[in-house]
Amino acid sequence: MKVLMFIDGLAMGGKERRLVELLKGFSQNPDITCTLIVMNPEIHYNEIYDLNIPIHFLIRKVRKDPSIFLKFLGLCLKIKPDVIHVWDSMTAIYASPIAHSLGIKLINAMITEAPAYLDSKTLKRTKVSTFFSDVMLSNSLAGLNAYHVSGKKGRCIHNGFAVTRLNSIENAKVIHQKFEITESKIVGMVSALQERKDYHTFIEAAKIILTNRNDVCFIIVG
Repeated sequence: MKVLMFIDGLAMGGKERRLVELLKGFSQNPDITCTLIVMNPEIHYNEIYDLNIPIHFLIRKVRKDPSIFLKFLGLCLKIKPDVIHVWDSMTAIYASPIAHSLGIKLINAMITEAPAYLDSKTLKRTKVSTFFSDVMLSNSLAGLNAYHVSGKKGRCIHNGFAVTRLNSIENAKVIHQKFEITESKIVGMVSALQERKDYHTFIEAAKIILTNRNDVCFIIVG
């Protein structure tokens, strides 16, 4: 099976990490060959270069660059993938008509959050993407519900974690000394430092707890 991965960029992020870990898993399966297409030259996950998979860069001259359609079509005709796996709304828009016209299965993983409100532009883009996609893949059922994706095409694969990443972490005592942590209990939140992650609730909860006890340290990692 030939799988073509298509993502807007590989800066630090959740979907980017999921793509990298999925490529690592596929690299151990002799029945699957992968090709990666990235639309931004900045790569934060350098381990993909160790996987010995072909990587192509389709760099946009403007945000909505129509020339990407022809370039992506050319790569598809050359690679002849059995499956195209897109990871965001931008790549979904570029890949959808081409996958449909060439009869290639399209997995669309653009749903990575569960917002309380979707504007009309986002809803329209999602409907178009869903129509062309064989599978709408999300890491949460809440995400599928938020984007109004039915069970017919919607699939959920919850996030996993590669425990091998823990092999290189620093000793806990070193971390305590580095950040001058003296409390016996630590509560942490690890996420992008953005409003949509709701750090406000975390901070308000910390305030409540610290009015009742002084043995807890709260740490935010962004």
